[in-house]
Parts: sequence; C-alpha cells; structure tokens
Amino acid sequence: MVEKKSSKHKKSVKEFQNEIRAKEGEMQEYAKKQETAVRHLCGEVKTLKNSWKGYGKDLKKAAIQMRNQGINRMREKVRGFNNEISNQKKENEVAISKTKESVNNLKNNWKAHGKSLKKAAIQMRNQGINRMREKVRGFNNEISNQKKENRVAVSRMKGDVGLFVSEIDGKRKDFQSYARGPFQSYIKAFWG
Repeated sequence: MVEKKSSKHKKSVKEFQNEIRAKEGEMQEYAKKQETAVRHLCGEVKTLKNSWKGYGKDLKKAAIQMRNQGINRMREKVRGFNNEISNQKKENEVAISKTKESVNNLKNNWKAHGKSLKKAAIQMRNQGINRMREKVRGFNNEISNQKKENRVAVSRMKGDVGLFVSEIDGKRKDFQSYARGPFQSYIKAFWG
C-alpha cells in the first residue's frame, strides 16, 4: 500500500535540530546582551551610591541649619506671644473694672425695668386671652355649622340608600320570578 502524504509538511530531524541550534544561538546572544546591560547598571549604581554619599552630607548640614533656624524663629514667636498675653491681661483687667461698674448700674436700673416688663407681660397676656376667646368662638361656630351640614348629608344618604335597597329588592324579585317561570321549564325541557 502506498501511504498518502498529508497536506501538512513534516519536518525532518535535521531541520528540527537546525531550528534548535538557531534558537540556542539567539538565546546566547540575548544572554550576552543582558550580561552587558547588568554590568553597565552595576557601574551606574556604584556611581550613584558615591554621589549620594556626598548629597547625604550636604542634606544633613542643610537639615541642621533649618532645624536651628526653626528653633530660633519659634523662640521669637513664643516671646512675642508672651508679650501679647501680658498685654491682653492688662486689657482684661481694665475691661473687668468697667464691667463691674456696668453691673452695679444694671442692678440699680433692673428693678424699675423689671416692673415695666411685668406690666407689659400682663397686658400681652390679657390681649392674647381676648384674641384666643374670639378665635375659639369662631371655631365653635364653624364646628356647629359643620355638624348641621353633616346631619343634612346623612339624611340625604339614608334616602339614597333606601332607594338602592328597594331597587335591589325589585331586581331580586324579578330574577326569582324569572327563575321559577320560563327559565325552569327551559332547563327541564333541555335536560329532560
């Protein structure tokens, strides 16, 4: 029997080995490139490390100077704040003495003011009571009027309900008479 060659091309062992060798060569070139890149990066890291040592010393000096300047500024602000506090204390003492004088004056005037407030409160209360009485009268009138309207509406509803009940009774009687009459004979004739 003759075997038919498939449409797919099968590679020979030699072709397969050549492909593997080509891939190995590519991988070796890639490894060499990576090694060169790593060496280059190591050199740059050493350079950066040395330069950072110098930057670190400079940064430390700058930080110490900034800290000292901050401490000096804070001391100046604290001194100024203490001066402001002492000035405020003096102002407060003056204000307290003025307040004491005002309190004494208020005590003297308060009794007269209290009497006038009491009179005004009594007048306001009496006016409020009179207004409330008027409003309660008006509200009671509205309630009585509403009761009258409701009674009229209930009587109308009773009449309407009576009319509906009489209509329903009439329809019920008509249906019963129909069911006893021709409809019953129709059922007997149909079902035998």
